[in-house]
Amino acid sequence: MKKQNKKCLINMLPYGIKTSVLTTQQEMQSIEDDFNEDMLHLLPESKQKDLFEKLRKWLIDRDAYFNMHLDDATRDNDEWTLFCNGCVELAMMGKFLFQFPIVLIHPDNINKFIPSNPKEAGFVAKPDLIEGIFVIRRNH
Repeated sequence: MKKQNKKCLINMLPYGIKTSVLTTQQEMQSIEDDFNEDMLHLLPESKQKDLFEKLRKWLIDRDAYFNMHLDDATRDNDEWTLFCNGCVELAMMGKFLFQFPIVLIHPDNINKFIPSNPKEAGFVAKPDLIEGIFVIRRNH
C-alpha cells in the first residue's frame, strides 16, 4: 500500500527559528531513513549535540537574514531552498536523536504562521491533517 504524501507545516519556533516550513510526510520519512542509514544515532552523544547545535545556529542566522530580505525568500533562490530543507532536517534530527516532538501547525491556522511574500503567494499550499498525529488547535 502506497503511503499518502500529505503536506505538513512545521512550526520551527521551538528551535528559535521564526519561519514555518512546509514539507511532506514522504520527505520526513526519507530524512529519517537517511539518518538510520548514516547511523547518526550511533555517534557519541556529545557529537550528536554538536551537529544539532551547529545546524540550528546556522539556520537561526539564515532565518534572520530571510526575515529581513523577504524578496530573497523564493523558490528560485538556492539559499532559500537550502534553508527550508535544513529546517526540516533539524526538526527530524531533534526527533530522531533526542525524541523532541515535531510541532505541526493546524491547517486552519496557516495564515498566522506564514508571512506574506507577494513573490511566493501563489505557491503556498495548505497543509493536510494527518491521521495518527495529534494536533492541538488554538483559537487565538
